[in-house]
Amino acid sequence: MNELERIPPQAIDCERSAIGAALLSDEAAGTLCDLLKPTHFYRPDHQAIVAAVTNLEAHGMPVDLVSVARELSGRLEEIGDQQNPGAAYLALLAEMAPLGAGPEYYCGEILTAWQRRELIRIGNELALTASNGEAPATLVEQAEARLYAVTAGQEVNEVTEIGAVIAEVMERLDRRVVTGIPTGLPRLDGLTGGILPGSYSILAARTSIGKTALAVGITRHLLIRGQPVLYVSYEDGAVGVTERLLAMETGVPLWAIRRSKDLTDAQLATLTVGGEVCKRWPLVLVNAARRRLGPVQIRRQVRRARGRHANLALVVIDYLQLVGEPPDMRRNANREQAVAQTSAMVASMAREFGVAVLALSQLNRMAEGRRGHQPLMSDLRESGSLEQDADVVMLLHRPGYYEDGKDHGAASQRSKLVVAKHRAGATGGIDLAFVKRLARFVTPGQEEEAEHREPALPLEDEPEPEPAPAAVAAEDGDDIPF
Repeated sequence: MNELERIPPQAIDCERSAIGAALLSDEAAGTLCDLLKPTHFYRPDHQAIVAAVTNLEAHGMPVDLVSVARELSGRLEEIGDQQNPGAAYLALLAEMAPLGAGPEYYCGEILTAWQRRELIRIGNELALTASNGEAPATLVEQAEARLYAVTAGQEVNEVTEIGAVIAEVMERLDRRVVTGIPTGLPRLDGLTGGILPGSYSILAARTSIGKTALAVGITRHLLIRGQPVLYVSYEDGAVGVTERLLAMETGVPLWAIRRSKDLTDAQLATLTVGGEVCKRWPLVLVNAARRRLGPVQIRRQVRRARGRHANLALVVIDYLQLVGEPPDMRRNANREQAVAQTSAMVASMAREFGVAVLALSQLNRMAEGRRGHQPLMSDLRESGSLEQDADVVMLLHRPGYYEDGKDHGAASQRSKLVVAKHRAGATGGIDLAFVKRLARFVTPGQEEEAEHREPALPLEDEPEPEPAPAAVAAEDGDDIPF
């Protein structure tokens, strides 16, 4: 074998093209960070550059020649070669970036070269280990795990003994706390145990029933407890979500906030105090409507939010059918296929980051012709895969919305939230009241308290979750009547 044949597989030109594209575009930088790790690159200086890009991207900082050079300040002299050292090499990479092309193709070639290098390394190590007398069964088992890690593009997960898991579970049981993230609705928490980290939940309803109102209410409950939330809005935008939060926090009607000319001096003073409270909340808002962000861009925003808030508790996507198509969708793919792939990617993202995801979804028109307008899980719009991917499916219904139009002008409307699917436990329905002037759902009997609350109250103790309503319990996946 000659020396040329011993050179490990590599794709240096593709490495230069991918890095160059990242230096010229935040979008390309995000794509590179989504698809590759620094260790996937062959050249050590390329690994250092990509590590700098990844760190900047994770903290939401701009990626360009200046920022990357500063990030590499201690190692900049190690970058490049004698002809183009340091910052000159970064500038050369930017000049080599392909015009009008994203880095996806080059990232694929880089990953393929890395996989080939890893296969060679694993083969050599296995040959050495086998010659040292290691048991064949053990070698085969180790080889399978390591080969799978290469093809999956990730490292082998750490094996955990059940004893450690039992200790963790028993500690939680001894503290008698809600398993997941409390929603602020004790009856819902009693049924589900809260929203579990790493879970994928869908909140579905017909148009104008209150999906966003309920999601913002859950968001606010987490924020007042100091738990960070990333809210990706395709409809209300950052301003609309903030207005809803102000209404819930201050008791000032949402319609008055949106028609600011009708605000009284007292209401404006109350909103000023409430605004100071909201400023301290760990909330990251993403205006997704303008560019119709796809699942890859949402994943990038999650990674950036985790850079700001390591304990990110919840990601809200409002709503699923408006998410842009995944980048690798076929041109002839229909909308149902696009939503299905988006749903699968969102579920995978929740597990990967260990963060709870609450995705809002539209229901089709089938409920409109049904007696009582009762929604069923089969009404999920545009994709039957949603109910398959989700860990929890909740269906929101406001019977009062259909009674002569608007509940005869009442201040609140009786509502129902049904947990139609719950992978980890019971299903059933809970009663809610919708306070119209605040666009807020509360436990029945708490309407007056919600309307007359004062902002800037100290953090209250978490209410005890109420027992699950056994009378409406059903098997996972069944359609539940109200």
